[in-house]
This record gives sequence, structure tokens and C-alpha cells, in this order.
Amino acid sequence: MPRMRSNKREMFEEIYRRYLLMRKDYPDKSVYELVTKIVNQPAPKFYLTPRTVGEFIYRIKNGMGFPAAIAEMTMAARSSLTQKREAGESATN
Repeated sequence: MPRMRSNKREMFEEIYRRYLLMRKDYPDKSVYELVTKIVNQPAPKFYLTPRTVGEFIYRIKNGMGFPAAIAEMTMAARSSLTQKREAGESATN
């Protein structure tokens, strides 16, 4: 992980932190099962930079890396929606 950008490193560290917690609660589950649950949970923050999003758009427009770009953008969109939803709830509470 030393060559990762800080946002990406932070994202993987968060996934690993959650994995360790879930492994204690569900020791009989496989790594795959636990990580699948974790990556489908709301993210604590938006990890993509505007530059990265621009790169995804460029790749999609030019037909490069379409499936990977869509998967990344879907996760980012979920995170953004979750943050907006949580911000709205905290504003009303």
C-alpha cells in the first residue's frame, strides 16, 4: 500500500478495519462473504477526487475500462447519497 494515494489507502484501511470487526462477530463466514457485506455498506466519506471522477468520465466516453469505471462510480454515488441523506437527517435532529 505504500504507493497508493492517501484517499485510496484510507478507503482500504476502513474496509480492513470493518473486516476485522465483522470477523469477530461472524468467524464462520468467508473473507469473500464479509468483504461483500462491507463494500455494500455506506462509506464514511467520499473517497474520489474530482480528477478521478473526470478520469472515469473520460474512460467511459472513450470506451476504455467501462465495467470498472461504472463499478467505481456506483460505489461513489452510493457514498454521496448516503452522506447527503445523513446530513439531512442530522439537520432535522
